[in-house]
Amino acid sequence: MSGIQTEYGRDWAVDRILNGDAEPELQYVALGSGDTDPVEGDTALEAEEYQASTEDSNANIYKVADLPGTYRVDITVSGGVEVDSDTSVSEFGIKTADEGLVYREVRSPTVISGGERISFEIEVELVNV
Repeated sequence: MSGIQTEYGRDWAVDRILNGDAEPELQYVALGSGDTDPVEGDTALEAEEYQASTEDSNANIYKVADLPGTYRVDITVSGGVEVDSDTSVSEFGIKTADEGLVYREVRSPTVISGGERISFEIEVELVNV
């Protein structure tokens, strides 16, 4: 498993610290099937399969109170509903409300069969937040 805060993510974090900007908020959690290692210049998942907003019931982004700049993120999907049956999920992304990619991670693939419901969770520290 490898993950990286993107250049956009670093700029977003610095802007929040220096200017006190609360916008754009972290709002989207995305899953993909790409397998290329993440790099700071990433602007999107390699092969996005699904994206959910924190306004949806299956995606959450929580700020961890005791750990500055740390977020706990989770998303739950069902094969044949949010993603096609037998989708291989190996990418995880966190995006702002304007869909800027703040963080991208590549994991070992998890295949989601038809009717199967799977939750993914990650805890990430975003630098300079």
